[in-house]
Amino acid sequence: MLADADPIFRLGLKVTLANLPDLAVVAEAESPAQILTLLAAPSTPGNLAEASAPVDLSPSAAASQPLYQTLDLVVLDMSNSDTDPQANAIFCQQLKARYPGLVLFVLSSQGTLPELVKLWQAGIEGFGRKGNMEALTLGQQLRRAAMGERVWQATGQGSGADGNLR
Repeated sequence: MLADADPIFRLGLKVTLANLPDLAVVAEAESPAQILTLLAAPSTPGNLAEASAPVDLSPSAAASQPLYQTLDLVVLDMSNSDTDPQANAIFCQQLKARYPGLVLFVLSSQGTLPELVKLWQAGIEGFGRKGNMEALTLGQQLRRAAMGERVWQATGQGSGADGNLR
């Protein structure tokens, strides 16, 4: 799932990821409320762009298979929304509490060291800076996060010499 308040960014990332054969955007959200609605909704052709693995979309299976069970990870950035950075970390923490197996990767152009520490403490698996990495690198980071590795590329404000969170 790709969640970002900016529809142009969502389109651009979706097109970029389409060039990486094992990655696909299967649902999109533009707000925290929409993320929650989609995660609880059944997996249907209406909210699945395409699946990276076969998903049973029969009516009986859809009723028993919420979207969150079909996702490898959620890539999100709510920094463009009207919420403050602390609220974003709290929202991520609530997502992790409600859906413990859900992998979250925050892709943002913002994030001070204290904000990144809050995301880390919330259990977010990955963080990367928008506009600061090649598509193949992003793909590798998303794959690693989906496999359970914590991946933090915090180059810029609040990072160490190697670009990693301290």
